[in-house]
Amino acid sequence: IFSILSLPILDAGILLGSLWAMLSLWQGYVKPDTEYKFSLLLIFFFTYLLSWIGAIFFSGGYDKPYKAQRVLRGMLVGSIIILSIYALLPEGFRFSRGITVLGALTGTLAILFSRYVLQRLGVKSVAGEDQLNKKTIIVGHADEEDEIKALIDKAGIHKNIIGVVSPVAEKYEYQISSFEKLKPISKLYGAGEIIFSQHHLSFKEIINQMTHLGEEYDFKIHSFGTDSIIGSNSKNTAGDLYTTEMIYNITSASSRRNKRVVDLCFSIFFILFSPILIWFVKDKRHYFRYCVLILEGDRTFVGYDDPQFPELKAHIFPVYTQIKDFFVPTENVEHLNWMYAKNYSPWHDVKIIWENWRRL
Repeated sequence: IFSILSLPILDAGILLGSLWAMLSLWQGYVKPDTEYKFSLLLIFFFTYLLSWIGAIFFSGGYDKPYKAQRVLRGMLVGSIIILSIYALLPEGFRFSRGITVLGALTGTLAILFSRYVLQRLGVKSVAGEDQLNKKTIIVGHADEEDEIKALIDKAGIHKNIIGVVSPVAEKYEYQISSFEKLKPISKLYGAGEIIFSQHHLSFKEIINQMTHLGEEYDFKIHSFGTDSIIGSNSKNTAGDLYTTEMIYNITSASSRRNKRVVDLCFSIFFILFSPILIWFVKDKRHYFRYCVLILEGDRTFVGYDDPQFPELKAHIFPVYTQIKDFFVPTENVEHLNWMYAKNYSPWHDVKIIWENWRRL
């Protein structure tokens, strides 16, 4: 739990320090006569930190690989939320916009600098795509190599594949080594990841080789003839999964999280305002049932039921707005489902729910 919360806690400390520094400078040089109650400062600073950290989280700022633009987007969205709340407050309860803006700017720069320092120190949780893109060795013959490369390309992943090692004692000219020399060859080439093909090699042989190589490598296993590559950074733990599903945006951690947030927000909204909204829905018997099922995570507002695409919870609304007196052909439904999965955006869910909520 600490490893998951370490970055948000660090960011909260940085932002709090930035706000406090700007407050001191503001009171010391810009408006020396201005005083703020400590209780009021606690409320404002807590709201600011919650808005900024929450916005960074939902922008994918804590997802791997680290991307600076996600942090920037999160800080921008959080600042917009804060300034919007500020505009709604009575004059007597407003905090300084100058301190808010300067605190956001200095806090953003400080967070980005902290990420740079952590990257230089080799902290994996903030590793960028270039750092995660290790040199890769494939263990297999030509047909296995071709299948693995095709799967990686189809999944939209860039891999720095430096060579192929034979899965047996003999090797061909195009291969850089035989199986028994895998460990020294991997060290010689500076490889960080090894993909085994489970075809000429048994699972037991692969596990034994992983044990021999040690914990410094990331391991992946591909069963020849399948469309997936599974693996981890040790023989004992679960890790990455490379499949053709990775071409779909709906499978990313941030998309799944944002979709769940949309479901929660709307289900809570529909329950809170049910005394008014229930009179406008077509099927009043299922109104609360659907809201509760979504709150529990058993259903989602928008989705599809198509095994060709990444699995979703049972849905209430299709991914398109239904048109009166028009039956959407099956091929068009499949195409719309494909577009939804491939280009998923939470705003699409918001649009569909807003246009169809009376059908609950």
